[in-house]
Amino acid sequence: MRKQLIIGPIIALFCAWGIYFLSDEPYRKLEIPISPTDTSQAATISIDLESLPISNFSDLVEEIFYLSLEEMEHSKVIRMADVIIDDDHILVVDDEGQKVVGFDHQGKYLFDIYRKGKGDEQYRYMEYATYDHERKEVLIVDTWKYIWFDLKGKYLRSYKSEYNFSDKIALLENSNLAYFREFGAIDRSLSPASVNILDSTGQLTSRFLPTTKDKISYAATLMNGKPITGRYPSILITPSYSDKIYQLSSTKEFRLKYKVDFGPHQIPRHYRHAVLTNTELTFGEVRRFEKDNSWARLVGSVMETDRLICVPFFYEGRAFQAYYSKQTGLTRYVETGSINQQGELRVYHQETYNDYLVSWVKPEDLRKALENNKVKDPETIEFIKRLDNGNNPVIRFVKLRDF
Repeated sequence: MRKQLIIGPIIALFCAWGIYFLSDEPYRKLEIPISPTDTSQAATISIDLESLPISNFSDLVEEIFYLSLEEMEHSKVIRMADVIIDDDHILVVDDEGQKVVGFDHQGKYLFDIYRKGKGDEQYRYMEYATYDHERKEVLIVDTWKYIWFDLKGKYLRSYKSEYNFSDKIALLENSNLAYFREFGAIDRSLSPASVNILDSTGQLTSRFLPTTKDKISYAATLMNGKPITGRYPSILITPSYSDKIYQLSSTKEFRLKYKVDFGPHQIPRHYRHAVLTNTELTFGEVRRFEKDNSWARLVGSVMETDRLICVPFFYEGRAFQAYYSKQTGLTRYVETGSINQQGELRVYHQETYNDYLVSWVKPEDLRKALENNKVKDPETIEFIKRLDNGNNPVIRFVKLRDF
């Protein structure tokens, strides 16, 4: 009887959610219109896959160093989902451990935020976390709920909002939020938008990037892993299956900043409607379709420093990152995700700090590569030998040379 009393409301809740978001009920009308996008000054990043060879990553590196993170009872990281760095802290988001762990720049443990529960100051499930660099506050996003903590794990404030289930949240000034949802999903308005701005109480204030009302076949698509990058005062947004990179400024101005040109390997403009809305296609069929046509597409996590722009993309079933020099306008690209025969650790960069590209790697992968004689770089070999037996991730900082 008790199980029935518990299961019944849960089933009802999911049914209600499905009826609201998945039904064909009339779209509701929002009073807030979609603001225009400034496209007047967009720069073009050309990635020539026809004549430009794949670069050796080591040929592009000016400086590289690694940082191991102290492993204690409260600092163990089970599965690292993100890293955020300011001048004093390295914040590691552990999605499986459901916590945020803080370290200093020497890798020493400082604090952790773990507040799972049902109370006002707790989260039932940490969808993801982000950081307010100006206020020095950590924001943890729960389902329908936003909770702020200080850098000692102390609860500060929280609120609930109907705007959640996002693909990514970015913090703007005065605790405003940039809420991004691919293809405007869950936006049941007459004119759905992918980018919504919420004020410090969770109320919708402005909207950008109009999108299709057609139902997207999510079972057949591959979404960007990190569509929003950067931080206040400049956020970069890269929608899936797009060749466009948008910028959201601290003054809530939304503009097209870069267009990526893959030449003859560009995904056609009609692709989203012709393929992504076809519910009969499977995930594997769409992947083969893209590979057979030799199309290249952005996969999120576009990052920018003062000197370069890092553009991840997928091409012929393999992952790459292109590096565009702002000084020369030249582009180089490398394959990511493994250690090649030259002993290059080709890791997918997901963050920047000053002029460095930041990534992380599992220590067991490093040890295994060394045992199999796949590592040739002397500095990498020495670092692996100095590693202890812990399993906390290793952070890598890379500065690229001018080219």
